[in-house]
Amino acid sequence: MTQTSRAIPSAAVRGTASGVFFMAFFGTLWAYTGIMGLQGWGVP
Repeated sequence: MTQTSRAIPSAAVRGTASGVFFMAFFGTLWAYTGIMGLQGWGVP
């Protein structure tokens, strides 16, 4: 029985990384908008 190793294509890695950054950015923006919407709670 032989084992073959399959490399993950670079396009898949790049797509996954860009998706993670996209979700992190817009998730932070969404949380910021929600916290600022709480009247006065977002003020340090």
